[in-house]
Amino acid sequence: MRINRKKATAVYEDKSSGGGEITPPAKKDGLSGGQIAGIVIGTLLFAGIGGFAIFWFAIEKKNFKDLGEAFKRMSEAFKRKCEELKNKSKKNKD
Repeated sequence: MRINRKKATAVYEDKSSGGGEITPPAKKDGLSGGQIAGIVIGTLLFAGIGGFAIFWFAIEKKNFKDLGEAFKRMSEAFKRKCEELKNKSKKNKD
């Protein structure tokens, strides 16, 4: 290994290919698959939340108080269902 101290560049000798400088892979243009997926998911969430807001506030003529009550009822129903499943699971183990 030789080190060029003026440029601080390391040059490795590759025995199989006859030596030379190792270059990094070519830079790809455009977005990666993960970036595209993130944009699609974010756009769908944004559109869904916007659609729900239009439906709830404009079409149904409801307000934030009604929304809070709906979430409260939904969370209570979820808790009841979890308790039912927990009790059912205990009965199956016995």
